[in-house]
Amino acid sequence: MGLLHLELVTTYLSDQLVAGFTTAASVHVLIAQLKDLFGIAGPLPSRSGAGLLFRRLYDILIRVPSANPATLCLSSTAILFLVVGKDWLSPW
Repeated sequence: MGLLHLELVTTYLSDQLVAGFTTAASVHVLIAQLKDLFGIAGPLPSRSGAGLLFRRLYDILIRVPSANPATLCLSSTAILFLVVGKDWLSPW
């Protein structure tokens, strides 16, 4: 929209619509990163089409028992550090 100079159209987009797109994008990125976050080795099945995110999430969840414990611990610690920094330290 910026390349086409459609700033006028953005004023008509509701806050709920923009929040919905933002939330959907963040969920998409989260699911795309879960395999690396859990340290799951090996490739996931190649999929496409409708419901891709749900099928990818299923493929990841059935492989959670084979997750790398060190990677999982490091990822959890990093996420906890970021949440604590944003929610408790940032307001100060």
